[in-house]
Amino acid sequence: CDTIVIDSLKDVAADLSKDETGSRINMAVQTAMADGLELLVLHHQRKEVRGGGKPKTLADVYGSTWITAGAGSVLLLWGDAGDPLVEVSHLKQPAEVVGPFTMLHDSRKGAVSVSDSADVLTILRGGKGLSASSVAMVVHATGEPSKNDVEKARRKLDRLVEDRLATRHEGRKGGAGGGAPSLYFAVSTLRMEP
Repeated sequence: CDTIVIDSLKDVAADLSKDETGSRINMAVQTAMADGLELLVLHHQRKEVRGGGKPKTLADVYGSTWITAGAGSVLLLWGDAGDPLVEVSHLKQPAEVVGPFTMLHDSRKGAVSVSDSADVLTILRGGKGLSASSVAMVVHATGEPSKNDVEKARRKLDRLVEDRLATRHEGRKGGAGGGAPSLYFAVSTLRMEP
């Protein structure tokens, strides 16, 4: 074995907020590195405080400070489950800074690549049905796109539907059960019914 991936740290140790636990994790990491092993540990940031926004520092990582103190690099992946584009930030660097950049996740192929721009069709191909608002968030790199941004995204999506590169599943207006937005799918990601 030359590489160890821990998914996730909470499944390896309890009480991650205690320094005793953090220092033991740090000792295990140091032992693995001294033995020449590559180690990747998946972990999470502190729970979001309303209006707190994206984590930016090591202090935003959940648990004892010892957890990140012994790490060589700490990367932050930022996005919601199922997002086709995910932000990558380098919170701790042993040498050169990597990024920040955006990764495009293609769930259909199980592939990840660095994204230079947010092409609407590429975004659709990486997702499992996206609303105009979701696409606008990605294209304009904001958690709160303006009405104009959403409308621009909707026009681009509708153009893809007209060109038969995408399809639209109509949403529903609010009411007792609440509303749901129209969702757009790239044609190549649709499953054919028998």
